[in-house]
Amino acid sequence: MWRESMMELLDLLEAENPEDPAMAPKELSEWACIYIKYLQTFRKLEMAYHQMLHPQKRIDMKRALEACIGRMLEIRHWLVKLNRSLDFINLDDVLVDLKLTPEFIEIPVPRYFREDRARELEDRDKFLEALVEKYAVPQPDRPEVIPALNPLKEEDAVVVIQNNERGRQAREKAKAMLSLKKQRRLEDKRSKMGVAITHEQAATTIQSAIRGMLWRRRVRREADKELVFIEMKLKVKDAAKDPCVIEGANLSRRKRLQEENSREYDDAIVTLKDKVRDTEGQDMRETIQDKVNAWFVENRHPETGEYPDFPEPEEGGSKRILNPPPPPPEPVEASEDGGKDKGKGKGGKDKGDKGAAEEAAGEDVVEEVVRSAFVPDIEEAVQEYVIKWQDRDERDNFQQKYDAELVKDELRPIVFEEIREQVDEEVRAMLQNLKDMIEAERAAKLGKKGGKKKKGKKGKKGKKGKGDKKGKKKKDPTADRSMESLYAELVSNGVLQTCIQVHIEDYLGAPNYLGATLEKAGIIPDASMAQIRQAVNEYAILPLGSAYLHEKLPFVKTILLYGAEKTGKTLLAHAVSNLVGANFFNLSPRNTDGKYPSKAVAMMIHMVFKVAKIMAPSVVYLDEVEKVRDERS
Repeated sequence: MWRESMMELLDLLEAENPEDPAMAPKELSEWACIYIKYLQTFRKLEMAYHQMLHPQKRIDMKRALEACIGRMLEIRHWLVKLNRSLDFINLDDVLVDLKLTPEFIEIPVPRYFREDRARELEDRDKFLEALVEKYAVPQPDRPEVIPALNPLKEEDAVVVIQNNERGRQAREKAKAMLSLKKQRRLEDKRSKMGVAITHEQAATTIQSAIRGMLWRRRVRREADKELVFIEMKLKVKDAAKDPCVIEGANLSRRKRLQEENSREYDDAIVTLKDKVRDTEGQDMRETIQDKVNAWFVENRHPETGEYPDFPEPEEGGSKRILNPPPPPPEPVEASEDGGKDKGKGKGGKDKGDKGAAEEAAGEDVVEEVVRSAFVPDIEEAVQEYVIKWQDRDERDNFQQKYDAELVKDELRPIVFEEIREQVDEEVRAMLQNLKDMIEAERAAKLGKKGGKKKKGKKGKKGKKGKGDKKGKKKKDPTADRSMESLYAELVSNGVLQTCIQVHIEDYLGAPNYLGATLEKAGIIPDASMAQIRQAVNEYAILPLGSAYLHEKLPFVKTILLYGAEKTGKTLLAHAVSNLVGANFFNLSPRNTDGKYPSKAVAMMIHMVFKVAKIMAPSVVYLDEVEKVRDERS
């Protein structure tokens, strides 16, 4: 599935930018087809990532998956522009042409949003639950918290214990009397029979009773089979063969193997890094030192013998020596036939300025569609897949363990960078000693003393000190408080709450099957429930669940949900928080009224956004905005 999805990504990039510019998509329907194909590829990649056991493949697959999501959302934003800036796009005609149902464009929420942070979310929920119980704060899923009962007095406790003990004794006595009465009835019945039966007769009686029970059970089983055969009775499912039970067992086993392989991979990174440093570190160090020494010899002043200044860490250090920047391109010489004035008219103005401007404007439009922040990431992910995994033989890796050679290849640049920084520090110290020696020899020849006293007067540190005084940051009123104390205060005042465990699919509603028909008739229909779910997924859940997508996607800071009462606006807010594992801050006037009076409101807002930023992702929920009161009025 992964290989097929990678090839589909390449096909989609080619469909966006074909060799013939005339074949490039331009209309809304053409871009809608590409959007739906990206959605289909996204589903396949998400399923493959969820089932993959190999830890290194999961890392590469996650890059491709997130790049695919990002490009899909970028095309979604472009569809909005083509749709007269209307967020809700009716794709009924496109789905009919592709022979797809409207449920196909329902965007699934990636499961790794919560699974990859399972331990972090579990610890946070435990801490939040402990604070909720400590302060007895009502929560949305628990409207009422029963406070702890006061301890009883000693006399009242004794009375309660006595009543419970007397009741227990009475119940035990009643059971004993019932057993005794049953035994007496059996003895009376035996005495009335007269002659006691022999062992053979007792065995025969027991055997007849057991055989009768077995035959009745057999007849009942045959009758049930006959009823199942004529479909008059449902077939009893075997728990061991139940598909749901089997799928659950496979899922738990897969998650256990994923955790084990990931743990082994993390441990191998540490051990193999030390191994690479021990086996190849010395060669790397010698290579760096040789190139740095050669650079010093080449750039040493031929007359004075002074050594050049070594590049500072901010300038890259020895990176500029090991990988020098390419030389600037040579200036193009003007042609002899007046090439400088070519294409210019009177006054030296370009005759084609207007056409160039129009061409530039056209290029800007194309760049807005074709160029993307995620296309290079998709190409890089596909290229990395082809290099690493396409031709790799993994027949012996049935358990899908990590590949040690690939780990070493990934660690070599990291080890090389660490050794390079160490060599840079040593070279700077050595260079300073050489400069001091040259300065001392020069002072001795000139008969001067104290040549070393000038050391350190060149004020780079002083410049840094001056620069630090210029940029003053705003004071943080909660700088002396820990994050735990801010978190606890917000929980105690009911601002930070536990979100209700709901899913976006709990917002029920069908799509509008006549949306495109109504638009052709000049009627803009209201958004359907399915379109609202899709918009919440695309504008809130997907960008908030991944830091990579949040950084590169068009920024959406707030979402306004408006509608009548009891239409599911709060449910959607809780669904967003639950699906991405976000903190839920409730700043509704009904919830914060009287808790932070007058000027304390600014402190509350500061604490909320400070905690929300540090403990991202977070959802700040504000309900009933129209009920906010202005105390100045």
